[in-house]
Amino acid sequence: MVKLLAQQSELACLEMANQLKVPANSTLTHHLKPLLECGLLAVRREGTFRYYSLQREVLAQYAPALF
Repeated sequence: MVKLLAQQSELACLEMANQLKVPANSTLTHHLKPLLECGLLAVRREGTFRYYSLQREVLAQYAPALF
C-alpha cells in the first residue's frame, strides 16, 4: 500500500483495492487504519469517498531508504 501510494499523489480506497486485487474494501481499511493512526497516511473525504495520501515527511523521517 505504501509503495502504491508513493507512486500517486492520492488514491481512493476503491482504486487501491482494485490495484492491489483485494477482494473486500473492509480488508483494505483494516490495514489502512494503523497507517492512519501512526500518521503515515492522511485521508480526505469527498462525499462517500475517502482519498488516501502518503505523508512523505513522516515516511522520509522513519524509512528514508524507501525514497
